[in-house]
Amino acid sequence: MCTKEEMIAVMNAMSTTELSQLSNDALRIIHARRSDALKTVIQIIGEYGFTAAELGFEITANAPESKKAEPAARSWYRHPNIPTETWSGRGRKPGWLLDLLAEGWTLDKLRVVDEEDSTVPVADEELSEDAPHT
Repeated sequence: MCTKEEMIAVMNAMSTTELSQLSNDALRIIHARRSDALKTVIQIIGEYGFTAAELGFEITANAPESKKAEPAARSWYRHPNIPTETWSGRGRKPGWLLDLLAEGWTLDKLRVVDEEDSTVPVADEELSEDAPHT
């Protein structure tokens, strides 16, 4: 092996292409060493059962907070004959709702009445294809 000064002298004599290749080779070697070191560290952590706290890792105020899942939107509207067909009132209206609105139904008549049992007010007459419901 040569000294640092000798390496610099050799690199000064290299072309730009050769220096670029040398740089790429050095990065590949560094990556391989890091990968091997990480495997060793993971093996030792597993073997001795170290915790993150024991290794000096702490959650700091600057650490990004995990996103908490938003609760599912409550169904505000429900198909009178198909209870699994619901709409929260957010976003585009689903096809089943557009069809019912075209038949004469109103959002008020399809609205979920009680949040606890999620029942829908149904018009006095049953839903029929030939009679509009207003």
